[in-house]
Amino acid sequence: MPHDLLPPDPTVNPVNAVARLLPGRPATVAWSVHGWAVRDWSSFVRAATAWLLDAATSLDAESGYVTLDVVDAVQPESAWEIVAQVSPADRDFERTVWGYGWGTLLSAAHADAVGGSDRLLEVPGAELLQGPGGHVWVRLGDDPASVDPDSVVVLRRVLAPVLPVGRRTVEQYFAPPTNPYETRLPYLV
Repeated sequence: MPHDLLPPDPTVNPVNAVARLLPGRPATVAWSVHGWAVRDWSSFVRAATAWLLDAATSLDAESGYVTLDVVDAVQPESAWEIVAQVSPADRDFERTVWGYGWGTLLSAAHADAVGGSDRLLEVPGAELLQGPGGHVWVRLGDDPASVDPDSVVVLRRVLAPVLPVGRRTVEQYFAPPTNPYETRLPYLV
């Protein structure tokens, strides 16, 4: 494989950012940071959240998310797309979100589709921030490292109307593999 197509070496590049601009499709921006490269986690989380929300507002983003996971920005799919086997070619950001996690950005249409702010507040530990144009930022606590997995399950259920449907369910993904050489990564979905 050509060197320029290999993923960055995380020991050399602890921060990766990738923008994907496809004709006729909304842009996607992925940004990942390796935890070992962050000294002051709480300050970093505040700064990263502020950057994400500012960038989303400037770009008029339809959705976005922050998760503490094994997916790196160089990976073209979100953890949800990997688990559910949703092709990036099938993305429809007007109707569905790209992914979800500790922090999830929803457009006004997405928020309405899931039942509004009251429904989102049913997620244990959820905090909401209303943004311009009806966007809603849903955050599960102060720290992505301390998210309760049960809250993520409830969030997934609430977001079900706006999650893209793939060829596989979460239950099928986590079922014992039939191929002994197949490994499952611990995606936070």
